[in-house]
Amino acid sequence: MNESNFIEQFGKEMPMKWNINLIFHSMGPIRSKAAMKLAHKLGFLKARHYPGGWEEWSEKQGLPLKKE
Repeated sequence: MNESNFIEQFGKEMPMKWNINLIFHSMGPIRSKAAMKLAHKLGFLKARHYPGGWEEWSEKQGLPLKKE
């Protein structure tokens, strides 16, 4: 995807492959780790994932966990 299409679709600048702030998360570690591995294969070698998932992060931030 080119940068202008990315901005149009997501409303943000496209991340650069060297960006260390590309962090994946989900409710648990499985999907975020899979996303990180895919990003690494695509050249985003500094991408990371938060293994604790959304639930752990929200508890550490003092946020209520929204279950719908």
